[in-house]
Amino acid sequence: MLTEYYAAMEANDPERFGSYYADDMTLTFNSDPEIRGRERIMSAFSAMLDRVVSLGHDLVNAWEEDDGVVFFESMGRWTLHNGVILEVKAASRITIVDGRFTDQRIFVDNARVDEALLQELRASRAATLDAGSHRSLRSRLIVTGVDDDGRSVFLSDEPTSDRLVGDGYTRNQLWQGLEVPTPVTAPNGPGDASVIPPPPNGYGYDITAFAPDSEWDYEAGYARLLAQSGVTPEPGDAPGMHTTETIDIVSVISGEVHLLVDEGEKLLQAGDTTVIRGVKHAWSNRSDQPCVISAVHISAVR
Repeated sequence: MLTEYYAAMEANDPERFGSYYADDMTLTFNSDPEIRGRERIMSAFSAMLDRVVSLGHDLVNAWEEDDGVVFFESMGRWTLHNGVILEVKAASRITIVDGRFTDQRIFVDNARVDEALLQELRASRAATLDAGSHRSLRSRLIVTGVDDDGRSVFLSDEPTSDRLVGDGYTRNQLWQGLEVPTPVTAPNGPGDASVIPPPPNGYGYDITAFAPDSEWDYEAGYARLLAQSGVTPEPGDAPGMHTTETIDIVSVISGEVHLLVDEGEKLLQAGDTTVIRGVKHAWSNRSDQPCVISAVHISAVR
Protein backbone atom coordinates (compact mmCIF):
# COMPACT_ATOMS: atom_id res chain seq x y z
CA MET A 1 0.00 0.00 0.00
CA LEU A 2 2.77 2.45 0.91
CA THR A 3 4.65 1.62 -2.31
CA GLU A 4 1.53 2.41 -4.37
CA TYR A 5 0.95 5.60 -2.39
CA TYR A 6 4.46 6.89 -3.01
CA ALA A 7 4.18 5.98 -6.69
CA ALA A 8 1.14 8.27 -6.87
CA MET A 9 3.11 11.01 -5.10
CA GLU A 10 6.00 10.63 -7.54
CA ALA A 11 3.54 11.00 -10.44
CA ASN A 12 2.12 14.19 -8.81
CA ASP A 13 -1.39 12.78 -9.18
CA PRO A 14 -3.49 14.45 -6.43
CA GLU A 15 -6.65 12.45 -7.09
CA ARG A 16 -4.71 9.22 -6.96
CA PHE A 17 -2.68 9.86 -3.80
CA GLY A 18 -5.66 11.71 -2.29
CA SER A 19 -7.73 8.53 -2.62
CA TYR A 20 -5.76 7.14 0.32
CA TYR A 21 -6.93 9.95 2.63
CA ALA A 22 -9.98 9.90 4.88
CA ASP A 23 -12.16 13.02 4.57
CA ASP A 24 -11.19 14.19 8.07
CA MET A 25 -7.53 13.17 7.89
CA THR A 26 -4.93 15.24 9.77
CA LEU A 27 -1.36 15.86 8.61
CA THR A 28 1.52 17.25 10.69
CA PHE A 29 5.08 18.11 9.62
CA ASN A 30 7.46 18.09 12.60
CA SER A 31 5.98 20.50 15.17
CA ASP A 32 4.10 22.63 12.62
CA PRO A 33 0.34 23.15 13.11
CA GLU A 34 -1.70 20.29 11.73
CA ILE A 35 -3.51 20.47 8.41
CA ARG A 36 -6.99 18.99 8.63
CA GLY A 37 -9.19 17.65 5.83
CA ARG A 38 -8.59 15.67 2.65
CA GLU A 39 -8.87 18.62 0.25
CA ARG A 40 -6.52 20.86 2.23
CA ILE A 41 -3.90 18.12 2.52
CA MET A 42 -4.11 17.38 -1.21
CA SER A 43 -3.66 21.10 -1.90
CA ALA A 44 -0.65 21.34 0.43
CA PHE A 45 1.08 18.34 -1.13
CA SER A 46 0.26 19.50 -4.68
CA ALA A 47 1.76 22.92 -4.00
CA MET A 48 4.94 21.24 -2.79
CA LEU A 49 5.10 18.76 -5.68
CA ASP A 50 4.62 21.55 -8.24
CA ARG A 51 8.07 22.79 -7.22
CA VAL A 52 9.73 19.44 -7.92
CA VAL A 53 10.87 18.21 -11.35
CA SER A 54 11.17 14.63 -10.16
CA LEU A 55 11.27 12.73 -6.92
CA GLY A 56 11.80 9.21 -5.75
CA HIS A 57 11.30 7.51 -2.41
CA ASP A 58 12.85 4.33 -1.06
CA LEU A 59 11.30 2.72 2.00
CA VAL A 60 14.26 2.02 4.27
CA ASN A 61 12.40 0.39 7.13
CA ALA A 62 8.74 -0.21 7.97
CA TRP A 63 6.80 -1.94 10.70
CA GLU A 64 3.18 -2.11 11.87
CA GLU A 65 1.85 -1.92 15.39
CA ASP A 66 -1.63 -2.49 16.79
CA ASP A 67 -4.69 -0.45 15.78
CA GLY A 68 -3.50 0.16 12.21
CA VAL A 69 -0.51 2.32 13.14
CA VAL A 70 2.40 2.03 10.67
CA PHE A 71 5.89 3.42 11.24
CA PHE A 72 8.40 3.71 8.41
CA GLU A 73 11.57 5.47 7.35
CA SER A 74 12.18 6.68 3.81
CA MET A 75 14.94 8.26 1.77
CA GLY A 76 13.78 10.73 -0.84
CA ARG A 77 15.68 12.25 -3.74
CA TRP A 78 14.05 15.48 -4.97
CA THR A 79 15.19 17.39 -8.05
CA LEU A 80 13.98 21.01 -8.03
CA HIS A 81 13.39 23.24 -11.05
CA ASN A 82 16.54 25.22 -10.29
CA GLY A 83 18.65 22.04 -10.49
CA VAL A 84 19.13 21.60 -6.74
CA ILE A 85 18.99 17.97 -5.64
CA LEU A 86 17.80 17.26 -2.11
CA GLU A 87 18.45 14.03 -0.23
CA VAL A 88 15.59 13.90 2.25
CA LYS A 89 15.53 11.38 5.08
CA ALA A 90 12.17 11.21 6.81
CA ALA A 91 10.37 9.17 9.44
CA SER A 92 6.58 8.82 9.29
CA ARG A 93 3.76 7.52 11.43
CA ILE A 94 0.47 6.76 9.68
CA THR A 95 -2.79 5.59 11.22
CA ILE A 96 -4.85 3.53 8.76
CA VAL A 97 -8.54 2.78 9.30
CA ASP A 98 -10.61 0.84 6.72
CA GLY A 99 -7.90 1.30 4.11
CA ARG A 100 -7.66 5.09 4.50
CA PHE A 101 -5.13 7.32 6.22
CA THR A 102 -6.74 9.10 9.16
CA ASP A 103 -3.56 10.69 10.53
CA GLN A 104 -0.03 11.15 9.19
CA ARG A 105 2.91 12.64 11.05
CA ILE A 106 6.13 13.32 9.15
CA PHE A 107 9.45 14.13 10.78
CA VAL A 108 12.04 15.60 8.40
CA ASP A 109 14.90 18.12 8.33
CA ASN A 110 12.32 20.84 7.80
CA ALA A 111 14.53 23.94 7.86
CA ARG A 112 16.90 22.72 5.14
CA VAL A 113 14.11 21.43 2.91
CA ASP A 114 11.90 24.48 3.39
CA GLU A 115 14.73 26.90 2.58
CA ALA A 116 15.61 25.06 -0.64
CA LEU A 117 11.95 24.89 -1.70
CA LEU A 118 11.43 28.56 -0.88
CA GLN A 119 14.42 29.62 -3.00
CA GLU A 120 13.14 27.52 -5.89
CA LEU A 121 9.61 28.89 -5.46
CA ARG A 122 10.82 32.48 -5.70
CA ALA A 123 12.76 31.74 -8.88
CA SER A 124 10.04 29.66 -10.53
CA ARG A 125 7.30 32.14 -9.59
CA ALA A 126 9.20 34.96 -11.32
CA ALA A 127 9.98 32.78 -14.34
CA THR A 128 6.45 31.47 -14.84
CA LEU A 129 4.84 34.88 -14.43
CA ASP A 130 7.34 36.39 -16.86
CA ALA A 131 6.37 33.65 -19.27
CA GLY A 132 2.75 34.81 -19.13
CA SER A 133 1.10 32.18 -16.93
CA HIS A 134 -1.06 34.10 -14.46
CA ARG A 135 -2.56 30.79 -13.34
CA SER A 136 0.74 29.85 -11.70
CA LEU A 137 0.38 32.49 -8.99
CA ARG A 138 -0.05 30.79 -5.62
CA SER A 139 0.66 32.92 -2.57
CA ARG A 140 2.34 31.67 0.58
CA LEU A 141 0.49 32.62 3.78
CA ILE A 142 2.31 32.70 7.13
CA VAL A 143 0.09 33.31 10.16
CA THR A 144 1.32 34.23 13.64
CA GLY A 145 -0.31 33.90 17.04
CA VAL A 146 0.48 33.16 20.68
CA ASP A 147 1.02 29.91 22.52
CA ASP A 148 -0.36 28.88 25.92
CA ASP A 149 2.37 30.92 27.61
CA GLY A 150 1.49 34.07 25.68
CA ARG A 151 4.63 33.94 23.54
CA SER A 152 4.50 34.79 19.84
CA VAL A 153 4.67 31.79 17.52
CA PHE A 154 4.08 30.82 13.89
CA LEU A 155 0.71 29.07 13.68
CA SER A 156 0.80 28.10 10.01
CA ASP A 157 2.93 28.38 6.89
CA GLU A 158 1.40 27.04 3.70
CA PRO A 159 0.22 28.08 0.23
CA THR A 160 -3.27 29.51 0.24
CA SER A 161 -5.93 27.05 -0.86
CA ASP A 162 -8.55 29.78 -1.41
CA ARG A 163 -7.92 30.64 -5.07
CA LEU A 164 -10.12 31.75 -7.94
CA VAL A 165 -8.58 30.99 -11.34
CA GLY A 166 -10.28 32.61 -14.33
CA ASP A 167 -9.43 33.14 -17.98
CA GLY A 168 -8.07 36.63 -17.38
CA TYR A 169 -6.92 36.63 -13.79
CA THR A 170 -6.02 34.53 -10.76
CA ARG A 171 -7.04 35.74 -7.31
CA ASN A 172 -5.39 34.42 -4.13
CA GLN A 173 -7.66 35.28 -1.21
CA LEU A 174 -5.40 35.46 1.84
CA TRP A 175 -7.27 36.95 4.79
CA GLN A 176 -10.68 38.27 5.81
CA GLY A 177 -11.94 39.93 8.97
CA LEU A 178 -15.61 39.92 9.90
CA GLU A 179 -15.58 43.15 11.89
CA VAL A 180 -13.52 46.17 12.90
CA PRO A 181 -11.95 46.28 15.45
CA THR A 182 -10.96 42.66 14.91
CA PRO A 183 -10.04 40.39 17.83
CA VAL A 184 -6.37 39.53 17.37
CA THR A 185 -7.16 35.83 17.83
CA ALA A 186 -10.02 35.81 15.30
CA PRO A 187 -9.74 33.06 12.66
CA ASN A 188 -9.46 33.76 8.97
CA GLY A 189 -12.77 34.89 7.52
CA PRO A 190 -16.12 33.14 7.62
CA GLY A 191 -14.77 29.64 7.04
CA ASP A 192 -12.94 27.65 4.38
CA ALA A 193 -13.87 30.03 1.54
CA SER A 194 -13.79 33.80 1.35
CA VAL A 195 -16.74 36.08 0.67
CA ILE A 196 -16.45 38.54 -2.21
CA PRO A 197 -17.01 41.39 -1.49
CA PRO A 198 -15.94 41.28 2.17
CA PRO A 199 -18.59 40.95 4.88
CA PRO A 200 -20.41 44.10 6.11
CA ASN A 201 -18.13 45.92 8.59
CA GLY A 202 -15.29 43.63 7.51
CA TYR A 203 -12.31 43.61 5.19
CA GLY A 204 -10.31 41.30 2.96
CA TYR A 205 -6.81 41.03 1.56
CA ASP A 206 -5.87 39.32 -1.68
CA ILE A 207 -3.14 39.08 -4.31
CA THR A 208 -4.25 38.92 -7.94
CA ALA A 209 -2.44 38.33 -11.23
CA PHE A 210 -3.99 39.86 -14.37
CA ALA A 211 -3.25 38.23 -17.71
CA PRO A 212 -2.37 40.51 -20.64
CA ASP A 213 -5.56 41.61 -22.43
CA SER A 214 -4.17 40.04 -25.61
CA GLU A 215 -4.10 36.56 -24.06
CA TRP A 216 -7.85 36.22 -23.55
CA ASP A 217 -11.15 37.51 -24.93
CA TYR A 218 -10.94 40.67 -22.86
CA GLU A 219 -14.24 42.35 -23.78
CA ALA A 220 -16.43 39.23 -23.90
CA GLY A 221 -14.75 37.78 -20.82
CA TYR A 222 -15.46 40.79 -18.64
CA ALA A 223 -19.01 41.05 -20.02
CA ARG A 224 -19.62 37.45 -18.97
CA LEU A 225 -18.16 38.02 -15.49
CA LEU A 226 -20.32 41.11 -14.93
CA ALA A 227 -23.44 39.30 -16.14
CA GLN A 228 -22.74 36.46 -13.71
CA SER A 229 -22.52 39.07 -10.94
CA GLY A 230 -25.84 40.64 -11.94
CA VAL A 231 -24.21 43.86 -13.19
CA THR A 232 -25.60 45.59 -16.28
CA PRO A 233 -22.98 47.83 -17.95
CA GLU A 234 -24.04 51.30 -19.03
CA PRO A 235 -23.71 52.34 -22.68
CA GLY A 236 -20.17 53.45 -23.43
CA ASP A 237 -18.63 51.73 -20.41
CA ALA A 238 -15.16 50.26 -20.87
CA PRO A 239 -14.97 46.45 -20.55
CA GLY A 240 -15.05 45.40 -16.92
CA MET A 241 -16.40 48.70 -15.52
CA HIS A 242 -17.95 48.02 -12.11
CA THR A 243 -18.62 49.59 -8.71
CA THR A 244 -18.09 48.05 -5.27
CA GLU A 245 -19.27 49.05 -1.80
CA THR A 246 -15.68 49.07 -0.58
CA ILE A 247 -12.61 51.22 -0.26
CA ASP A 248 -9.82 49.38 -2.06
CA ILE A 249 -6.14 50.07 -1.36
CA VAL A 250 -4.30 48.53 -4.30
CA SER A 251 -0.53 48.27 -4.87
CA VAL A 252 1.24 46.93 -7.95
CA ILE A 253 3.81 44.26 -7.05
CA SER A 254 5.09 43.49 -10.55
CA GLY A 255 4.24 44.38 -14.12
CA GLU A 256 1.91 47.22 -15.05
CA VAL A 257 -1.82 47.81 -15.45
CA HIS A 258 -4.11 50.67 -16.51
CA LEU A 259 -6.78 51.81 -14.05
CA LEU A 260 -9.83 53.22 -15.85
CA VAL A 261 -12.51 55.53 -14.39
CA ASP A 262 -15.31 57.47 -16.11
CA GLU A 263 -13.15 60.49 -16.84
CA GLY A 264 -9.76 59.04 -17.66
CA GLU A 265 -7.13 56.41 -16.98
CA LYS A 266 -3.76 56.04 -15.25
CA LEU A 267 -0.89 53.62 -15.82
CA LEU A 268 0.22 51.94 -12.59
CA GLN A 269 3.61 50.25 -12.39
CA ALA A 270 5.48 48.25 -9.73
CA GLY A 271 5.52 50.22 -6.47
CA ASP A 272 2.51 52.39 -7.33
CA THR A 273 -0.58 52.46 -5.08
CA THR A 274 -4.12 53.66 -5.71
CA VAL A 275 -7.06 54.15 -3.33
CA ILE A 276 -10.37 53.36 -5.04
CA ARG A 277 -13.16 54.88 -2.95
CA GLY A 278 -16.23 53.03 -4.15
CA VAL A 279 -16.13 54.51 -7.67
CA LYS A 280 -16.78 52.87 -11.01
CA HIS A 281 -13.54 51.47 -12.37
CA ALA A 282 -11.94 48.79 -14.55
CA TRP A 283 -8.53 47.21 -15.10
CA SER A 284 -6.68 46.75 -18.40
CA ASN A 285 -3.33 45.00 -18.81
CA ARG A 286 -2.04 46.19 -22.19
CA SER A 287 1.45 44.78 -21.73
CA ASP A 288 2.74 41.36 -22.76
CA GLN A 289 3.38 40.21 -19.17
CA PRO A 290 1.11 39.38 -16.21
CA CYS A 291 0.56 42.13 -13.65
CA VAL A 292 0.44 41.19 -9.96
CA ILE A 293 -1.38 43.44 -7.50
CA SER A 294 -2.13 43.27 -3.78
CA ALA A 295 -5.36 44.75 -2.46
CA VAL A 296 -7.06 45.49 0.85
CA HIS A 297 -10.86 45.70 0.47
CA ILE A 298 -12.62 47.54 3.32
CA SER A 299 -16.41 47.46 3.62
CA ALA A 300 -17.74 51.03 3.21
CA VAL A 301 -20.94 53.10 3.30
CA ARG A 302 -22.12 55.98 1.09
